Parts: sequence; C-alpha cells; structure tokens
Amino acid sequence: MHQYYKLLKVSIVANSHSIKLILHIPLKSADHSFTLYKIIILPERISPDKFLQYAIDYPYLAIQVSQHGYIPFTEKDYSKCASSSITVCPLDSAIVNTQRLTCAASLFFQSPNSQQLCKRHLLLNFQQSTMIQHRNIWIYHFPTPRQLTVRCPGNEASPPPTQVLINAGLLINASACHVSTEDLHIYPTLRGSIQTERDTPQIFLPDKVPIISPHESQQLHEITMPTLQKLDIQSRLATPLHSIDIDSLMHVHQSSQTEIRWHTIAIILTTSIVLLRLGYFLLRLHFDKLRCAATKTLDTESASSPQQHRTPEPQPRDTEQNVVFSSYSVHHAS
Repeated sequence: MHQYYKLLKVSIVANSHSIKLILHIPLKSADHSFTLYKIIILPERISPDKFLQYAIDYPYLAIQVSQHGYIPFTEKDYSKCASSSITVCPLDSAIVNTQRLTCAASLFFQSPNSQQLCKRHLLLNFQQSTMIQHRNIWIYHFPTPRQLTVRCPGNEASPPPTQVLINAGLLINASACHVSTEDLHIYPTLRGSIQTERDTPQIFLPDKVPIISPHESQQLHEITMPTLQKLDIQSRLATPLHSIDIDSLMHVHQSSQTEIRWHTIAIILTTSIVLLRLGYFLLRLHFDKLRCAATKTLDTESASSPQQHRTPEPQPRDTEQNVVFSSYSVHHAS
C-alpha cells in the first residue's frame, strides 16, 4: 500500500465545524492497463563502413495489455506521468488501434512493412560508442572492437577481467562494477548492503527485422564515396560524421542513373549521326573522284584518234538548153 501513497493527491476542505480530506486515488480497469516502453534505437551495420539507423518520432510506446491498441508518447507526455513501481499517466491521448501502425509500433509488432513506415538514415564514418543504463542492465553498442574492463567489489586483488566487444549487446548485473573502455567509463552505483531490488527489469528484445530490402542492399553496396560526391552532398561529406536519409539517397541515386542512361543514349545518337554524315561525305567524295577519272580517260582517247576531213564537192549547176535570143526594132520619134 505504501506505493500508492506516492500516487495519491490529497485535498483539504475545512470550516469551523469539520475538516474533510479528499483523496484522489487512481483506479484502473482491464482496458486501462498499459505496458510502457522506452524505445532505444541503435545503428545496424550493413557493410564495413556503412550503418543504417531508424528515425522515430516518439521515444515512448504504451502497449495495451490486450495488445489491441497503443499510445505513442513524447518526452513532454512522459513528463506528466507519476512514476514509482507503477507509472500513472493522464489519459489525454487517443488510443490507436493496432491495425493502424506507426513506425515504432510496426517495429514492436514486427510488421513486414516497417521499411515503408519508418525513415532510415545512412551513417558514414560512424565511430560513436553508446552505453545506456536501465536499472542493473547496461545496453552497449560499439561500431569498432573495444576492449572492456570490469572491476567489481570484492575482486580488487585479482586482475580485472577483460573482453573485446563489438556491435550491440547487454551487460547484466554490472551496475555495482566499474566498467571502462578506451573512451568510456562507467562508475558503480553505490547502494547499501541491505538494500535489494524485488522487481526484475523488463527489456523487450524483438526479433531482428530487416532494415533494408535486398535490392536496396545491393544499391547501397554499389554506392561509393565518389558516387556520393556526385550526388550533390559535398557539404555533408565534409563533416567527420554525417547522416543521409536513405529514401532520399535511393531516389537521387535512381534519378542519377536514369539521367546517366539518357545522357548515354544522347551521346550514342549524336555520335551515330556524326559518323553517318562523315561516311556520306567520304562516299560522295569517292564517287566524285571516280567521275573525274572517267572523264579524263574519254578526253585522252578522243585526242589520240585521227580526225577525218571531208572536202565538200561543188554542187553542179543546172544549164539552160535551147536558149532563144530575140531582137526588137526601136523607132525614134521625130
């Protein structure tokens, strides 16, 4: 019962005759019970130098016990909750049916269409280590191999155990130990010797859902740093760590490939036209040379053959036969 005292709200009403205490006790029913999860997103390696990470809008997710509905929570919504062994939150948001999934809900329920519902970022040159504590459990993610040293109480004399860790995992019952890597240090949580924890922290580890489809994986492996520089993102590549939206990158990469194909087709057509015109010009020049050579051959044969001159014969004149001469007397007038 002492746990409920933290959740009570007490109001006092008094007059000259009496004092009344008004207790506000939170009650719950079967459909008002939810399991509240804090969502921790860690990058996933897809190649030796590339990581993909989901981008979610709500860092908390309250799942109905019957799993018929859920409520996405923001940090502001969570700040309104009263937390102890039982967390009480004001129900000022609508309960979303599981048939309409958001990105976080699709990842929780392992929906096959989470790739379409969630934004994904491509991380290049990612070197940041992550360690997050949840009660007596530490969640870690190391993009490169890190040597982990653990010093726990009672084992100060013996050499501390070391282990090389990479990618994501859990350190259980390490809250009372000093944990260190090359770049991170975790100090132990000091507790009294008689203090114990009755409840066991709950962590939901969903099955691994593919963050990319097979054809996207092939395209990402084909994208190199020179290719990224050609996609007009030089300003982002100038920083040591940068994030690129995977859907935008795929769209730009496909558009660039389409543009390259059209450029290739245009270059091929232009080259073909130039070659055809050049071939036509050379063929015409060849025929002109053949025609000139044939003309010169005919002129040479005409000059070498003797010319025959014909002397025109005079045409015979028709002679008049039986010419008659006549005389006439002329009289002079007196």
